[in-house]
Amino acid sequence: MIKLPFKIFILLLVFTSAMASSGEILIKESSNVSEIILKIPPSYVEDYTYKGDTAIIKFNKKFNLNLKDFNKKVLKEITKNGNSLVVKANPWSSIFVAKEQDQIRIVIANNPKGKIDINVNTTAAIPVEDQTYKNEESEKLLTQLKNKFKDKDYEAVITLADKLIEKNPLDKYGEEALFIQGLSYLELGKESDKALFSAASTFDEFIRKFPRSKLLPEAMLKSAETKEKLGFKNEAIFVYQEMIKNVKDEKYLNIAYTKIGELFSELGQPDKALKYFTDYLQKTKPENSPIYGYVGSIYAQKGDFEKASDFFSKYKPKKIDEITPSTLYWMAVTYEHKGDEDAALKLFTTFYNKYQDNNYTDMAMYKSGEILLKKGKNDIALDILKDAKNKFPQKKGGLLAAIKIAELTLSSKDPEYWSIFLSDAMKNDTDVNISMKATQLYIQSLLNSKRYKEGLIEIDKFINKFPDTTDSKRFLGKKEEIIFNLASEYFGKGDMAQASTYIDRLINEFPKTKYLAEALKLKEEMEYSRIKSLYDNKKYADALKNIEKYLTSNKNPILRDKWYQLWEDIFFAYINSLKSDPIKFGLNARQFITLFPNSKRVAELKDQITKNLQNEFESILKTNDYYTIIVFYQKNRNDLDRSDKREYYISKVAYALYMVGEKEKSAQLIKSIKLVNDETEFVRYMLNITPNRFNINNYNEDQFQKIISDLRKTNSLKAYQLSLDYSRNKPLGIKSAIDILENMDSADKMVNLDNFLKIIEKQPDNIKKSAYRLYFKSAENVFISKNYQNAIKNYLNYIKYAPKDDPNHPEALYFLGKSYIATGDNDLALKYLTDLTKRFPNNQYATLAKYEIEDIKWKKLKK
Repeated sequence: MIKLPFKIFILLLVFTSAMASSGEILIKESSNVSEIILKIPPSYVEDYTYKGDTAIIKFNKKFNLNLKDFNKKVLKEITKNGNSLVVKANPWSSIFVAKEQDQIRIVIANNPKGKIDINVNTTAAIPVEDQTYKNEESEKLLTQLKNKFKDKDYEAVITLADKLIEKNPLDKYGEEALFIQGLSYLELGKESDKALFSAASTFDEFIRKFPRSKLLPEAMLKSAETKEKLGFKNEAIFVYQEMIKNVKDEKYLNIAYTKIGELFSELGQPDKALKYFTDYLQKTKPENSPIYGYVGSIYAQKGDFEKASDFFSKYKPKKIDEITPSTLYWMAVTYEHKGDEDAALKLFTTFYNKYQDNNYTDMAMYKSGEILLKKGKNDIALDILKDAKNKFPQKKGGLLAAIKIAELTLSSKDPEYWSIFLSDAMKNDTDVNISMKATQLYIQSLLNSKRYKEGLIEIDKFINKFPDTTDSKRFLGKKEEIIFNLASEYFGKGDMAQASTYIDRLINEFPKTKYLAEALKLKEEMEYSRIKSLYDNKKYADALKNIEKYLTSNKNPILRDKWYQLWEDIFFAYINSLKSDPIKFGLNARQFITLFPNSKRVAELKDQITKNLQNEFESILKTNDYYTIIVFYQKNRNDLDRSDKREYYISKVAYALYMVGEKEKSAQLIKSIKLVNDETEFVRYMLNITPNRFNINNYNEDQFQKIISDLRKTNSLKAYQLSLDYSRNKPLGIKSAIDILENMDSADKMVNLDNFLKIIEKQPDNIKKSAYRLYFKSAENVFISKNYQNAIKNYLNYIKYAPKDDPNHPEALYFLGKSYIATGDNDLALKYLTDLTKRFPNNQYATLAKYEIEDIKWKKLKK
């Protein structure tokens, strides 16, 4: 194989845009072929043209060109003209351009000896038409060259041909040498594209130099075929068109017309292909020509199976081997569409068995599988589809086969399997329907496996990738359904947080969802369950707070009866939790009765309210806090009056009213009841309400003391009199009377004091001791009124019964002495006054006593 050394020069092509992108220019040069690769996204290329030695690549974006030095042996210059890149070769070169998947390829074919002007004969050149001319040296070289060609020593052929062409550029030797050199490059081209470029360039040079050569048709055919192999289909078409213009041989014309039609078909220009095919058929009107098959194929590709069938009917080769692969395939497709599935299956099967690496092999296998499925031969069909998928994973038939297999066996594998199996189809960017269908199947596998969260993620990707499609709309509906079902599922599992998340997502993403009523009901059920959980866990206060907040915000709940029953249950439980706090219990129980008047629990709460009030009231009654008793009764009268202790409570309140001076209200209450007890009879007695059975001696000592204690606050005289009347414990009554009398107003005290002292004259000393202050007070009073005898009597009783440390002793001794002086008994006066000065020498009354003593003594001296 010929070895073509090359160097690489890298040029930087920088595009200017909001999102900058860079590209590279790679230049590879050899002696006969130079190649330029533009590593640029093809989407940036708007158009390209090339002719002769110039190629123009027009971009759809602005760009900057940053060139480094490069060898200008073949490539003359690369320049920028607006949004176009201009590549110019040296004038003796031919230039070709091809737009490939991820690059633009520019090929420059060099004439080995530089440009040759075929219009000027070189010195000693012999015209090609002169076949009689012979040159022994040239003959020898030509023979040697042919032998080397037979021996397949193609590199030696090329070298010898260069020598012979240099020696005989335009005669028959140069003609045959150039042709054989082209054939040698063609043979080397089986392993090297660069050799093919040289072959194309060599045959083109032959066509230019020897336009009247008998080898011209074959040279043109080889040139076209070589360009076709290199992917330069437009250049090949041009050569075939030149053949039609310049060649008369029917064999070559048939080939040219056929190839032009085929190439236009491959380029996606069936109308141009039809023109050449029909022109040929009209001109030649052949019988059973393969052209009929080509035309039928084109109509089949256009979807006109009636015309396709008509043209195929005119083509009846004796052997199937005579049918071109393209014609065979489209015949099968036409049979399929015409309903002859048996014939279609036979041709598809023949096709993929015969042509195992043709452009249509993948689709032939897929369509065979489809027909077999229709016939119910699923096992065979699946084997063929799997084979298609494995052999052609990136081609349409393989991708469709993968999709069909997935459709048939989706439930048999997990999503991980289908993710890999359908990967090529999902990533396919040439047929959106394939990508859509494969993605849908993968999503369905996730949903079949109940992997709904992953399914939702993939659905969102699908909708973003294929917006505004019917399938996207269908998936939107499916997404809506999945989100609702997930919310329901989580709710069923008791995961309210997740359920709420999906309900909120549903309502946010689908405000008019068909599940709106159910979603709102479910959301309400979740809130209901959350609050009921608080209730079930005996968190009654939190539950009550939450349910009242919810019902305040949601005036018309869907589950109204359910909510209100829960509210009643929670409120009742909360109230019962307050039994230790009767006040809070009562307040909340009354609110409950207002909110739920028809509840079966109302009677129970009313009873408990009454019991609590009774307990509270009875505790208050024990305090003898009359104002509190009255206020509490007034506030809770309705509840207390319903109790079986109504009259008892009224008697207590009537007593309290009397004690605070509300005698009329007390009387009204007493008259409203029939109960007879200490309180009622006391009030009747005090208010002169008849009949009354009050007798102070009916009461034990404690009751007596309570009555006297209360009564003296409002009527001390009556309290005093009742104390004197209490005979069940006379000393207790006397002591009570003493205490009352001591604290009585001065006027009342003066009226009763002397009488009381008479009453206690016959009482034991311990009683009299209790009255020592009364003796002192009475002595003061009678001394003032100059009743000195009674004063002496009472002062003496005071001194006898009063405690030794009572502060009134000095005063009593002094005025006792004064009383004796007043009665003329100076000796006793002197006795008590002297006693005063000795016992209380520093007291003021001792000082006064001293004066009195001196006065008495002075009066005795005067006598």
